[in-house]
Amino acid sequence: MPDFAELVSKSTEVEKAAIVVDVREGPTLDRLPEILKEVRSGCRRRVVFLDSQDAVLVRRYSETRRPHRWDARDGVALDR
Repeated sequence: MPDFAELVSKSTEVEKAAIVVDVREGPTLDRLPEILKEVRSGCRRRVVFLDSQDAVLVRRYSETRRPHRWDARDGVALDR
């Protein structure tokens, strides 16, 4: 992420860019606050956290023709 932010800040062609971080990043996600502090010095940034109701998540999984891996609302909460 810091390397990407540096490239964008030095670019004369790129005006805006976005990086998506998924909860499935695993242990790297634990380092996100540290990484964001590192990026802070080079460019303007905004963190947006997206969330959804459990019923919506279950429906979205079903629309992909596969059940949610926990296959129950309690499982979705556990996954969250």
